[in-house]
Amino acid sequence: TLYRKISDKVYYLIPDVAFQKKFTKVVFKKYIRKKHYDIIFPNNGVWGAKFSNELRKYNGTPYIYTGHGGIGTGERLILKTNPNKYISLTEKHLKWAKNYSPNVIKIHNGIDIDNFLAKSDNFIKDKIVLSVGALTEFKRHELTIDALSQLDSSYKLKIVGDGELKEKIKQYALKKLGDRFELIKVPYQQINNIYKEANLFVLPSLDEPFGIVYLEAMASNLPIVAPDDDTRREIIGNAGLYCDCENAEEYSRTIVEAMNREWGTLPIKRAEIFNWDNIITNYKELIEEIINGNSKKNN
Repeated sequence: TLYRKISDKVYYLIPDVAFQKKFTKVVFKKYIRKKHYDIIFPNNGVWGAKFSNELRKYNGTPYIYTGHGGIGTGERLILKTNPNKYISLTEKHLKWAKNYSPNVIKIHNGIDIDNFLAKSDNFIKDKIVLSVGALTEFKRHELTIDALSQLDSSYKLKIVGDGELKEKIKQYALKKLGDRFELIKVPYQQINNIYKEANLFVLPSLDEPFGIVYLEAMASNLPIVAPDDDTRREIIGNAGLYCDCENAEEYSRTIVEAMNREWGTLPIKRAEIFNWDNIITNYKELIEEIINGNSKKNN
């Protein structure tokens, strides 16, 4: 929290942001400024938006931006450059973004369902709880470890990810769960097989901007247990259960309830809403609308 407050005050001095400026300046000067494009779609933070805004002033080229960063200082500064369209990922994100720009719409993140195999019908003796996410404070993996520690030995936890807290999380889990815990890192091309080996997916992260891993789990027909907030409910819908993940007893009870419930094909049907075929159509229509509108204005 303290780091965030300091960063918000001196946002442009953050090393990553400063480097982003240097990189983006070179890219625009060398590859973009002297060429003609119908639309610019930067994906590199505030300086991508700022240089796109300068280019728009120079030659009228419109630009759009997708707010993958969610709600925060960086996205607020991007919105203040007033993109021709800013794409929010969730309803909560949309309402927040409208405070800074009128040119805001909502398009969800998507998933290629064909890349994920439905859960195997093979009987799995153990109850495998899966979590996929960076090994950072933000993902709050220790909450899942605490919840599983209250359940019997048939419940096992597998975490897939990497990050600065790898050793800390590993030691904490081994202490609380012993051999009921596994921590692995796999290439993304193999992640669909990992989902197939589980019975239930969990991720108790704090204020997740969207959470594509929830889509991956549902596309694999895995039910989910998640924090009870508007964003998670908008994404997961009836394909999971919700609870206060900071309460280990409530979290563990919800895991048991989800594990014992008959879900059928509810998760994969929910995932179909976010199939890239649908999301791509939304982007196609948006891009064509802006390009055509800009052409008429110039004519």
